[in-house]
Amino acid sequence: MSSPVVATIAGPASVTVASGIFVPEAGSAPAAHASTHASGGSDPVSPSSIGALSVGEGIAYAIALG
Repeated sequence: MSSPVVATIAGPASVTVASGIFVPEAGSAPAAHASTHASGGSDPVSPSSIGALSVGEGIAYAIALG
């Protein structure tokens, strides 16, 4: 896998993000696993678990941006 680029976005709620291109090893393919991240799955993803802004923080940020 290629190394991701990591950047921190500063603001009312600082966020660190990583981006990159996943390159699987020759002959392998990523397994389908989206259902594990769905609500009720074995590894659910919630806004707070990925550092997303709450509704109130999002509104405050939008107001601050004008």
